[in-house]
Amino acid sequence: MYLRSDVTPYTLASGHNNSTFQVKNSIQ
Repeated sequence: MYLRSDVTPYTLASGHNNSTFQVKNSIQ
């Protein structure tokens, strides 16, 4: 799991973490 803010956008694009996607979506 990558919960780092730097990795969030990259993980988001890669689609590895759905949880990260939800967090990123909440921020946006």
